[in-house]
Amino acid sequence: MAGRSPSWVAAGCPRVAHNCGYWRIGKQLRRYAFKAVLLASLGKLLLGNSPTYYGFAASNRKPSTRQKPLHQVRDDRGTGSHLTSDLESMKEEICPEEIQLISHLKDAGNAEDWSLVTRLFSKYTGRSPAVHNSALTAAYRCQQYEAGKQILLRMSAKQVNKTLPTYNVGIKLFAKMGDLDMVQNLWEDALQKHVIGDALFGAKIDAAAEQGNITAAVEVLDFMYRKELSPDAPQFNSAMNAIRKSDKPSYSVAVFLLEKMVEADLQPDVITFTNAIGAHRNAPLGKLQALRAELKRCDIQADEALVENYLASLFQSPPGSRVEDYVHQVKHERLLEAASFIREVRATNVRFTGFVRGAIHGLDQMHIQS
Repeated sequence: MAGRSPSWVAAGCPRVAHNCGYWRIGKQLRRYAFKAVLLASLGKLLLGNSPTYYGFAASNRKPSTRQKPLHQVRDDRGTGSHLTSDLESMKEEICPEEIQLISHLKDAGNAEDWSLVTRLFSKYTGRSPAVHNSALTAAYRCQQYEAGKQILLRMSAKQVNKTLPTYNVGIKLFAKMGDLDMVQNLWEDALQKHVIGDALFGAKIDAAAEQGNITAAVEVLDFMYRKELSPDAPQFNSAMNAIRKSDKPSYSVAVFLLEKMVEADLQPDVITFTNAIGAHRNAPLGKLQALRAELKRCDIQADEALVENYLASLFQSPPGSRVEDYVHQVKHERLLEAASFIREVRATNVRFTGFVRGAIHGLDQMHIQS
């Protein structure tokens, strides 16, 4: 992208792009300018003005074509690592028995053995944040969200210090429960106490994605830029997941975030494209085809989730419906694009989901070869 302004600048902020030489000012000034550019661009994008250029994959680095699920990436890079640092920071205050209990709680949580977690933690009477955080994380991984809430209440009652993993897991837990007030309360409490880190930002964006709240997700990215922090690829991916899950997805905002990733020298991967494609379910056919071309140019192999999202966006699938019931109503040019895409990905031996198999069956009934 050297030598030219990316499309989100041209579409959202022409004065900044062409009169102020935005791309020639220093990195520090770009960070200070980001909030104004972000708000001005997103305001216009959400009102319907869209970028026209999709050439966002400027990096020459080749990404991995096999990615972990986003939630697992977040757990590995966030919750797990910060629980470790939490334990290390308290190693002078924690006894060997507590260290052993933390290890057992972690193993039981990873195995999703909630009965074992309950037996282990019910016997504990101490006030170690690391032990409580391990039980809280196990509750989240076992999808025992109400029990996780009770662990947080127990921490408050016993005046156990809340650390970064507490806020990280607590925010994600309350997002799963749909308790947005508690999500916001934990977020504000963490900021007030200056307990911040990548895991916290990731958890808040994940919470926004859980609700399909585009504005809330982007506000976290904006907060990071204002604090001169650099969002990472999973945080961008999660923000795009918020767009994908929104009742009113904006493909223009998804492209905006893709181009911000490239500006930050972050390489889009298969998760990035899956979420971006899912955010294009109301987009014109040409926009989806442009994303498909970029996917190929980046040499990223489609996985089963991406294939399903591409077809769902092509068909503009009604939520909860069977593809066989409405595929005959899809415009012919979109059906031809679906058939072309299916033929292309067949060669990679990707596994097809039930949705994709239903789409193939519908195309076969209409005598469209896929």
